[in-house]
Amino acid sequence: MATGPHNDAVAVIERAPRAAEGFNANAQAILAARTVPGGPGGTAFETPIQLAPPGPNSAASVAVDPATDRAVVAWQTIVGGLPTVAYAVRGVP
Repeated sequence: MATGPHNDAVAVIERAPRAAEGFNANAQAILAARTVPGGPGGTAFETPIQLAPPGPNSAASVAVDPATDRAVVAWQTIVGGLPTVAYAVRGVP
């Protein structure tokens, strides 16, 4: 989770199906949701948006650029058998 410059926040979620022991790390999707004003307690989150389809994704993190209020989400994945860093940039809807 990261906070933005306008009293907002972005949450990143790693979602994976259950496996025999824990979760299947090779089928993890990366999702993100931003806060919207006026929810219960004054804050609510928008519906999460999928940034990466299920796959060998892990170690997601997020930061918000205070100058533009754009969220940058980065995570580790495997592309062509090689470890890679993937990312997505999203502005305020």
